[in-house]
Amino acid sequence: MQSSLFRIPPELTDSIIDKISPTDALTLQSCALVSRNWRVKSQSRLFHKHLFLYTCRPQRDYKEDTLKYIEEFFDTCSSSHIMNAVEGITIPRFALLKIHGFKNLETLSILHLDGSDDRIFTEKDCPSALIRQNPRLNKFELYGGYFDMSFLGAALVELDSHKPPLFELRLERCHFTKKSNLAPFEYIFNQVKLVVRSVTNLDTFVTGLNLEGLSDIVVAEGPGKCGELDHLLNKYGKHIRYLTVEGLHLGIGSSTSN
Repeated sequence: MQSSLFRIPPELTDSIIDKISPTDALTLQSCALVSRNWRVKSQSRLFHKHLFLYTCRPQRDYKEDTLKYIEEFFDTCSSSHIMNAVEGITIPRFALLKIHGFKNLETLSILHLDGSDDRIFTEKDCPSALIRQNPRLNKFELYGGYFDMSFLGAALVELDSHKPPLFELRLERCHFTKKSNLAPFEYIFNQVKLVVRSVTNLDTFVTGLNLEGLSDIVVAEGPGKCGELDHLLNKYGKHIRYLTVEGLHLGIGSSTSN
């Protein structure tokens, strides 16, 4: 008697895998090993999250370790269904131009690791190709480091054409510089949220960039920064719907008392 192996319809296996929590990595890894039919859906669900593409800092050589980790990631996880499943990444500044292959990113976070690369990043360092290849990217974040305004300008040029448009621009612990011969960058967005936390030389950001379409501003600064925040709020305060102020002591009648 000829026998045949019973195959579960792919619609049923997909439904089963969809019931597994995306945080249950062990179960999803086990499902991926069942068969080829289970692998694609299981791996897609396993990687449907925000990835942190850097290693925890060891005693030394963490820059080299991170670059090796990123290289190994792309060697083992370059399948299209995995790359298309990832919805967000956090990457160190020094590895920006090593990242490729993602197509459906919604969040791009760029992180400065202390002591890894203290130079000023310019438009030449902007991952324009990566931004261009991810039309769903709507959240752009800078965490630490020195940036010329041309870097941010090059990124916003690419984000300006995205559908859906940019939703949130987050700047934390950054320092901005600007070439004296550059005119302010101008961009028109729709309902953009700006988050500013502990940004030094904030005036350079305010004078070097004209953003139309801001709807929300979240600010949090330490002592002595209120003057620069005044410039930010004087420029955009009349056009926003919501203002959130964290960690500041405001006087009665201040323009930030909303």
